[in-house]
Amino acid sequence: VLFRSAIILFCSSGAMAAKKGDVKPSEDFEKNIENHMPDPSDPENQKQLKCSACAAVVQEMYGKFTEITKEAHEKGYKQAKDYEFVDAMDEICSTINKEWGLQVEGDSVSLNYRPKSVAKYQVRTGWVGSLIRDRCAEITDKYDQQLIKLGKGTKDRKDWAELICVVLDKTCAQVLDKDPEDL
Repeated sequence: VLFRSAIILFCSSGAMAAKKGDVKPSEDFEKNIENHMPDPSDPENQKQLKCSACAAVVQEMYGKFTEITKEAHEKGYKQAKDYEFVDAMDEICSTINKEWGLQVEGDSVSLNYRPKSVAKYQVRTGWVGSLIRDRCAEITDKYDQQLIKLGKGTKDRKDWAELICVVLDKTCAQVLDKDPEDL
């Protein structure tokens, strides 16, 4: 399903060091961005978008769950409560489309979701935001118990992505051991 709604190019504010996602799009690109968007109905694009969205969701979960576990330990608890992880999943899924978007590099839009802290220019609205928000809901609905177990025990982010995106969800063939800042 191709969503026909307004597409907005977001530019992160603040001074940033030059990174891969810092090549400003041309004025023509910004005026005609819909013509430069990847086709979300293409099967190969769908595969890449689903994998990238899964990796983004898992990274957000990993970061938030690590904070929750740290706070529980600081309060003297052995581990955090399940409801804290469930609340975090709900919070992440309701805001992930505001933090993650498809990276814009020059005059092209990639098939890879990147956090706004990494990609200076990105698209986060329309079908792009809906897709990542829907993937987050789907992943947390299907794998909430596995995510909670990971939050209570596994500390390696790559293990999270491997289990959720490769083994269970089967949307990724493999997971790279890189942070978005390194891509």
